[in-house]
Amino acid sequence: MALVAGVLVQDLRPAAASPGDIRVLYLFAPSSPEQVSRFGQLERRARSAGSVELIGLSREEPVPEGIGAISAMHYLASGAADAASRRWIAERLRERGDALRVERPETVYASDGEGRSIEATAARAGVALVTTDIDFSTWGKVKDLFR
Repeated sequence: MALVAGVLVQDLRPAAASPGDIRVLYLFAPSSPEQVSRFGQLERRARSAGSVELIGLSREEPVPEGIGAISAMHYLASGAADAASRRWIAERLRERGDALRVERPETVYASDGEGRSIEATAARAGVALVTTDIDFSTWGKVKDLFR
């Protein structure tokens, strides 16, 4: 049974943080309910933290309506990402699944193809990934609503 992972931010705000101090890149597939749920949790937590800029990057084009993400290819072409972020995105696009990159003022934490999972990356970056029955049942209710 696949469990939907929610994201809880323990404390993304360093002392005296200003908006945008922390940037989170989340690469995901909008066709995956689990990944959409994780992105939704990230959006809510980023809004409540205030100093977090969340950029949702969709593997799929066009990005489905209602998903607050942009196409990863469009983001790469826009020049908005720095060289390290562009390289990370390009490498992750060759892989399957979702990927997380947390850029704090002092360091960068990123999942990669070398065994650093989203969960391990999130833990090192100060973000806890937990599975909750609420997330699973809420997604089930949303799916039922659209049937």
